[in-house]
Amino acid sequence: MDHSNPPEREYQAAIILGGASFDELGKALSSPAFQDTAAEQSAHFSAVHAYEVSRTFLKRANGIPLV
Repeated sequence: MDHSNPPEREYQAAIILGGASFDELGKALSSPAFQDTAAEQSAHFSAVHAYEVSRTFLKRANGIPLV
């Protein structure tokens, strides 16, 4: 299977935004800092997907978080 796409169909952008609660996430999404990016987002994103995350695991090597 060929997974290569022409440049106009390569989707390689991400915004990761989270909060300690649904209310905190709502505050972040309605904040001026985020809202100021809304017009530019439509110029760069063809789709936006949201996922609820119940747990996050951090992998470490010798006590140092790996990114």
